[in-house]
Amino acid sequence: MFYILHGKEEFGLSEELASLRARLADGDQAMAQLNTTVLEGKNLPLGELRHACDTIPFMSDRRLVIVHGLLSWLVQGKRGKEPGAPKSQESASRRNFLEKLVAYLPTLPPTTRLVFVEERTLGASHPVLKLAQKEHKKGLAHIKQFKPPKEWE
Repeated sequence: MFYILHGKEEFGLSEELASLRARLADGDQAMAQLNTTVLEGKNLPLGELRHACDTIPFMSDRRLVIVHGLLSWLVQGKRGKEPGAPKSQESASRRNFLEKLVAYLPTLPPTTRLVFVEERTLGASHPVLKLAQKEHKKGLAHIKQFKPPKEWE
């Protein structure tokens, strides 16, 4: 199962993540810490993400993998905002990663809860968001967007 928490409202997003961590811990904080991996998405190799997700939980029924900023980083190259490699090579690399990620997510082990935390709002055309909408109908994905309150709110 995977979760996408995205949007610009930082407080609500962090509260939701804390709540999710607490629910998945089932009261045993020590085991929850042993079975939680937090990764930074920028330049994260797919192999490292897969390794974290495919690892069997230790003395627990679940494993939590939290990835910050991966989904928005993968689509940044399309807008040309990331310096570094030539745009065509960089875009091809990110596109390849995205395709492999979309193919991998439906095969996540049932013991893994993968949480994508994005401080930006993802576009409706994002491939992982589209997959999550399909998988949500099966109960295998959850999406929550966090919007900053309006001035009158």
